[in-house]
Amino acid sequence: MDQDGKDEQGILFPEIEVEGLILRPWSFGQLANMGPVLQKVMAEAKNCGFTPKDFDEGEEIDLEKFANLLLTVAPLVPEIVAKTTMLSRSEIDNWDPDKGVKVFLAILTQNMDKIKNSFGLSLRRKVMGG
Repeated sequence: MDQDGKDEQGILFPEIEVEGLILRPWSFGQLANMGPVLQKVMAEAKNCGFTPKDFDEGEEIDLEKFANLLLTVAPLVPEIVAKTTMLSRSEIDNWDPDKGVKVFLAILTQNMDKIKNSFGLSLRRKVMGG
């Protein structure tokens, strides 16, 4: 295992299969493409009282606060899934809700470090006045 607790196979082969889809962590281009959506999610997370520390592994998240965040950002979830899977939004809109939730949670898990970094940058910009 490396210092972040990832095993060698997870580093070399970061893709996973979920609901028949092969999911890979976001590439640099996908992350850039995801910027406007992540900015909206991060603003809503901040409005719900979240800080970057809330998303650290092992931290207990306030379920009411998390549920409020999910309800607020729910309209953005299909866009995040579409940009990640490179499938059409109309195809994703027609998925069974269980499939959509499983795929979305897998995307979150795979990209949590990138999301946390975006959250921290967003907060720093606000604090620094940028």
